[in-house]
Amino acid sequence: MAMSRRGDVALGQFVSARAEGEFRATYDALCAQRWPTPPRQLEVATRFGPTCVFHWPGSGTPIVLLHGSGSTSLLWHRIVEGLIGRPVYAVDTIGEAGRSIQRAPVRDQRDLATWLDEVLDGLDLDRVHLAGASYGGWLALNQALRSPRRLTTIILVEPGGFEKVSPRLFLWAIACGLAAIAPGPIRRWAARRLRMGALDDPEMRRLAMLSQSRYRPRLPRVAVLSDDELRSITTPALLLLGERSELHRSRRVLARARALMPALEAEIVPGAGHTLPFDQAGVVTDRIRGYLASTAVRDSP
Repeated sequence: MAMSRRGDVALGQFVSARAEGEFRATYDALCAQRWPTPPRQLEVATRFGPTCVFHWPGSGTPIVLLHGSGSTSLLWHRIVEGLIGRPVYAVDTIGEAGRSIQRAPVRDQRDLATWLDEVLDGLDLDRVHLAGASYGGWLALNQALRSPRRLTTIILVEPGGFEKVSPRLFLWAIACGLAAIAPGPIRRWAARRLRMGALDDPEMRRLAMLSQSRYRPRLPRVAVLSDDELRSITTPALLLLGERSELHRSRRVLARARALMPALEAEIVPGAGHTLPFDQAGVVTDRIRGYLASTAVRDSP
């Protein structure tokens, strides 16, 4: 399947119909295995294309989960179990591999905010806790900057947007890619060394390889927020960073966020890298639950 274009902007698509079928079959099988309880699979119409959302019912203010680049909602599968009891929605980002289908270009940050607003409108959600990891964390920051009206809190797990991406991230990604096709003993050693537990999980490793090799995403790149933009974000925020993050220098990010964001709770997770939702799922779940139950937020179910 050739890449479609509208104007001069390509749409994210699979490289072929066969690649799409292989990915979908793998994804559906893993969803059936890995979600702690079967979710409702919803499809929300937006101007950018139909967006897939996995939903678990509950009481209280809903939690909306946004995954990182090159992944899917299954990034959160180890965390969802600890959040059930509240309404939880895991969104497959438009323009990424998953079950959402991009029909129109997403040209800039305003388009991203519009897309997410339309998703929340389609789900009939007036107030949400918006949680994002990596690229999804940047999407949450972007939403708080451009369309904060329905955000009760934002939860940022190793987000982009606080400083330029470190060159270490690209070297780490290359090392992970090579390790993914290495013999078992080397792969298992690399999983520990690179702080990438998915390398030692055959099914998740296969899904990640299909996502990153068979799909061509078309989304705006992460942009660093200015001091004034960060100061303007008044939505209460939880920021979780990995001490040994490959994405950025965590202590510098922590200092900048604390200096500029007026309603921030933040923590560096000792020894952790960028893949917090997968490799430090217990810590992330505990911190999210504690934050949402805190007296400052006043929103326990």
